[in-house]
Amino acid sequence: MAAAEDANEIVFEPLSSRFQTKDGEAYIQYELKDGEQEGKGALDLKSTFVPPTKRGLGIAPKLAEAAFSYAKEQGLTVIPTCSFISGSFLSKNPHWKEFVTAAPVV
Repeated sequence: MAAAEDANEIVFEPLSSRFQTKDGEAYIQYELKDGEQEGKGALDLKSTFVPPTKRGLGIAPKLAEAAFSYAKEQGLTVIPTCSFISGSFLSKNPHWKEFVTAAPVV
């Protein structure tokens, strides 16, 4: 059981622009948008993928929490392009809405 839990640990993979499970099977793909001023960038959460074998384990919300926590730590806003983030996740986690921006940062 510990091996399965370890595989589902969330890691930040900046080279592939993902927050993902340690085994790489489930992930949130993001794009970092630069702002005109320092500290005004945004993390555009493009898509969330969880394979059928990992669904129902609460992995998608853990991925989203990791992404929002990173954005908060880095002083970024979040663009919720992904329908899971903009719909289900934010409706169940309204405390993250203060970090959301509706339009991409130019």
